[in-house]
Amino acid sequence: MVQIKPETKSNWECVSEPLKHHKPIKLGPVTSYNFYQAPQNMLDALACYKFAAKLIGKEKRVLEIGCNEGFGTFLLGTECGFAKGIDTNENALQFAINNFRCCTIEFDTTDNKVNQWDAIVSFENPIFASNFELFFKQFMPSLTLEGIMIVSVLCQEMSNAAQRLRDEMSHFFTHVFLFSAYEEVIQAGDSPLSNRLLAVCSKRCDA
Repeated sequence: MVQIKPETKSNWECVSEPLKHHKPIKLGPVTSYNFYQAPQNMLDALACYKFAAKLIGKEKRVLEIGCNEGFGTFLLGTECGFAKGIDTNENALQFAINNFRCCTIEFDTTDNKVNQWDAIVSFENPIFASNFELFFKQFMPSLTLEGIMIVSVLCQEMSNAAQRLRDEMSHFFTHVFLFSAYEEVIQAGDSPLSNRLLAVCSKRCDA
């Protein structure tokens, strides 16, 4: 006869035990708004971060420009090795700092490192969308010569988005690849259904 040993833990305890080692995350105003009013935006954004992390790879140093409340920076740091998020919104940064205290993540309002980052990520950054030249003049020196840059824009906020994005990025990078994002699906090329475009760029023209 098979003897059944009594359970030492309930099924729920097996699930809940690991959770005790992680403190709760407090959502800031931007994330809270998206959670309640535009949950699809959150899912789309997380899909873009996951896509970027896979392209960047492991044991890399990543700079995120316009990190807001830091959820994307946390994902990049966890997946890639180390990530620093910068943003001028100090209130949003405080939520990021309070939520994510880890040796693989850092937050600040600026970054002055030169040739230190294997990848730069910036999604829906208003400075990028309105002034390409200023954006690149400010952040291009931070990227290693062999590093990659991944940016995205919302199609509704930029007329002729695909052509403009390709043309502007080609001034600074030899290789520019466009991807379309729609409802968590990211595919190569420019799709008329996409609500945002991503550009994956490599080989700096000044390298």
